[in-house]
Amino acid sequence: MHIMRTLHIPATYWDDFAERCPVDSPEQMPVEVGRAGRRVTVQADETQAAYLLSDARFYAEGNTDDTPRAVISGAKRAVELLAACRA
Repeated sequence: MHIMRTLHIPATYWDDFAERCPVDSPEQMPVEVGRAGRRVTVQADETQAAYLLSDARFYAEGNTDDTPRAVISGAKRAVELLAACRA
């Protein structure tokens, strides 16, 4: 049984993540269930949240040269929010 979590993350980061879809299979992709202002609500099981956190950490650490600042800032905030959910 998969325990689903509802996560609220910055839209700038989510939109980039969703467009790139950096997962190995569709089952590993969190599902967007809502959007309000600059926040996106997604549902993710433990595996999906782990993919999201790993990707957000990569971008938050500045491992790319051509990523817009807004995406990096959103990734940093996503890391904070996702790490807090895991605690």
